[in-house]
Amino acid sequence: MKSLLTLIYTITTTILFAQSAEVYAVHETDEVISYNSADDPAIYLHSINSDSSFFIGTDKSTNGRLELYNMDGSRFWTTPAGKSLNNVDVMYGFPLGNDTIDIVGASNRSNNRLEIYTVDEGSRTLLNITGSTTTGLSALYGFIFYKDVCNNKYYAFLTLKNSSGFVYQYELTDSGNGTIDATLVRQILNLPTRTEGMSADQILGKLYVAEEAVGVWIYDADPLGGSARTLLDTIAPTGHLMPSVEGITIYYATDTTGYILVCSQGISTYHVYDRTNGNAYLGEFTITAGTLPAAYKADGIDVLSFPISSTYPNGVFITHDNALAGQYTNYMTVPWESIADSLNLEISLTLNPRNIGDHYCNPVETNSIEVAKNNFSLIVSPNPFSENVNITWNDATINREITVLNSVGRIVLKRWVSKNELLDLSALNSGIYYIYLNSQVFKIIKTN
Repeated sequence: MKSLLTLIYTITTTILFAQSAEVYAVHETDEVISYNSADDPAIYLHSINSDSSFFIGTDKSTNGRLELYNMDGSRFWTTPAGKSLNNVDVMYGFPLGNDTIDIVGASNRSNNRLEIYTVDEGSRTLLNITGSTTTGLSALYGFIFYKDVCNNKYYAFLTLKNSSGFVYQYELTDSGNGTIDATLVRQILNLPTRTEGMSADQILGKLYVAEEAVGVWIYDADPLGGSARTLLDTIAPTGHLMPSVEGITIYYATDTTGYILVCSQGISTYHVYDRTNGNAYLGEFTITAGTLPAAYKADGIDVLSFPISSTYPNGVFITHDNALAGQYTNYMTVPWESIADSLNLEISLTLNPRNIGDHYCNPVETNSIEVAKNNFSLIVSPNPFSENVNITWNDATINREITVLNSVGRIVLKRWVSKNELLDLSALNSGIYYIYLNSQVFKIIKTN
């Protein structure tokens, strides 16, 4: 019996050890100009020369700005001072005029608007192209971009630094005069306490929101997604997280696989979840002291699953670091392979973030949706629908299994269907649903 208990203890200890790792930062950025006002970083991948890529950090002080850093962490440029910019994000390929541009956005607490810049890759600088983006709100806080790759629409999500955790979704559009406007299209009001960290899956259409004292919620990212939600994880002792729950980012391995990373600021720990497969918890890591100090009380994070310069051939993870608060704060970087090797995660370099999802789904047609992939074409019509949809495909197979999920990933129907079958979905409530069939996935909308 003693040897059996010893074996069980050894196995348990090994499993726990495999779920927790320590990694080391290889670079840290110059300190933020306003010393202790760093908050949230983003990664920009240069379209031609990856060594010209850069990191973007926010300075949230009242005299703040965006700061741009080389791959070794040295600061080379900033936007003009005087704006408290709290959170920052990058979006590639926004259609403006007769061109497509890369944009950088941030929450501007000084003017209570969304601040939007375009990237000049030649000079490696940002040009302000903010149009009509004033929100009418106050104390702007969390901010991310989201592109609906199937419908070619562009959005921003915003939270406020107050007692409520409400989330506001804006559609971004071309103003017609070289700037970008923002129009409020949705409010998520079932978050009673403070939120900041967010991330939106551009392919799976999921919005992750960190309610700092509660955990991470999953919503549908579509403006018609309503307030339905599920929990990714919650704080201990029920879950793995610890308050404050802060930054969230997504590692895209393939179209539908990868990882969700979440930061527990209170214990300076980063948690990893499967992007699919029920969002299984895969482990956690800390950035410990080595050549550089340990990361402490981190806030915003970002990750890139693609080669970015000779410094990070397998991708990179970046985090805010508050180790010397009161003296200075900055950002620290870790090669992705250090995290992947420590937690037995995948290293995938095939999904270029500049064209993520572009090949995944076709635009929605007027009365039907067709998804073609790997020589297989699946058609569902009508879409949107009110009661029934017709399911068909392009090969000779007579029957296939279909799964229908609601906007937060809960299965509402799973059975075999025949080619050209009229599927009765009248019992479903109005809203957004996802159909999975023969490794295809696409969105349908049920009306009243």
